[in-house]
Amino acid sequence: MDIEHGYNFNDPLETTTIFRMQDQEGWKEFGGRFSFVWEDIKSLEEYPYIDDWLEYKGPKYWVELHDNPTPKLILGDYQNMFTYWRMFRNKYPIFGE
Repeated sequence: MDIEHGYNFNDPLETTTIFRMQDQEGWKEFGGRFSFVWEDIKSLEEYPYIDDWLEYKGPKYWVELHDNPTPKLILGDYQNMFTYWRMFRNKYPIFGE
């Protein structure tokens, strides 16, 4: 099966990045997720650092739109947004068979 017929191009493509940073206690490992699709929302990127923000605690992710080149930091859950985005894109597909 070739990729042209075996992949749903309406689904966002998700990648995982793992990296290490050193602090006073030693090396710490972080993982961030990045997903993108071809239209509407340009990309989602999960906030990859330890959350030590005092005013806004909890999960955060970046969203970038095709018509706005400046990413926006969103307070919320990346996985929920990714799931919603996938469902929406498959309910109203851009690319046909």
